Amino acid sequence: MPKKESNIYHRNDGRWEGRFHISGTKKYKSVYGKTYSEAKEKLHKLQGENSISESKCRLSFNDIAQKWFAYEKSKVKASTLCCYKNKLDNHIMPFFSIKKYTDVSVDVVEKFKKQKLFEGFSSKYVSDMTVIIKSIAKWANKIYGYANKLSSVELPKAKRKKPDLLSEREQAVIQNYLFNRSDNTSLGILLSAFTGIRIGELCALKWNDIDLENKILEGLLDLALIAAPPVRIKHGVDFLMRDEIMIATTADHPVMAFAKPCESEPEQMWIDLKDTAPFEYILGPPSTVLGRTGRRSLREAGVEPLGLDTYLSASFAAAMAREGVGLAFTYRSCRIMRDEFRYLRIGKDGIFLDLALAWPAGKYRSRAAMALAKLFQEMAPELLRR
Repeated sequence: MPKKESNIYHRNDGRWEGRFHISGTKKYKSVYGKTYSEAKEKLHKLQGENSISESKCRLSFNDIAQKWFAYEKSKVKASTLCCYKNKLDNHIMPFFSIKKYTDVSVDVVEKFKKQKLFEGFSSKYVSDMTVIIKSIAKWANKIYGYANKLSSVELPKAKRKKPDLLSEREQAVIQNYLFNRSDNTSLGILLSAFTGIRIGELCALKWNDIDLENKILEGLLDLALIAAPPVRIKHGVDFLMRDEIMIATTADHPVMAFAKPCESEPEQMWIDLKDTAPFEYILGPPSTVLGRTGRRSLREAGVEPLGLDTYLSASFAAAMAREGVGLAFTYRSCRIMRDEFRYLRIGKDGIFLDLALAWPAGKYRSRAAMALAKLFQEMAPELLRR
């Protein structure tokens, strides 16, 4: 094809084509025009927008990283994006803050990896950060045409080791510290500790994720433990046990001066809610059965509770009560029996709650759900006897 300039060609279809090579790759980009001048103008504009000369690159690594992050926002889940942001803001961008993008080499990334491993981060965590860095380089190559010099960077090999579990004493120390803080990070750590939820799941968690009845009705759960009778579920409900709502406290709490032995169970103490009025409560969210029942019972007794009105789960609140922070409502089945802990019946007759297993509509029941249901049924009598 005849050409006026080395990278502008006159095509057989009558159009003019301008082409330029993407640095560091075997790829080309093309523009087209009806005339030579139009193709030349488009080519020069494209070359200006996609400058591939490393000597002219003025963008820093962090500039590219922020553009990559903005691009990823529309592609990944919120939980994944949260993980990206945490690693970028706290580790990657502080390390590369003063470096031009084109100055970031394999050696620089190796120094980053060694520093993070030296700081005590796991091989898996450093590997995840390295994947992000390599993804940024690959994206910059695709969008800007910069040579991908990091494709040969290797990921740290994960070293499997036996988990170093916290003792109950260590857990109590950490819990006491976190309970006295109200920031989201502390609450997140507590939620992870008590539920086993992963960080990505935690970041994406919403209140409507906890509506078990709706999840069953929508077929999103194979099995749920719910209060009976259910509000919306009209099928697939199997009675499990009758639990009791109690007050968790400590043996040396001043409220114990008002406790009295039950006539039918002398070892079990009960208390009139009116006698708890001077003492602080740790109340869970009113959207839960325990939070709703506890608030209603206090209201009916004419008690305006003092203390913490929180959005902690029942297990959080009970754990705080066992540390002497205040009184908390808990379930009989969730008691931890130790000499220093006490669980008080509410009134002489107590407050009881029927629990049931709810299944989704249809005859199919997964083997895993059936095994879990059987475990619940076997454990229920023992939980109530403790």
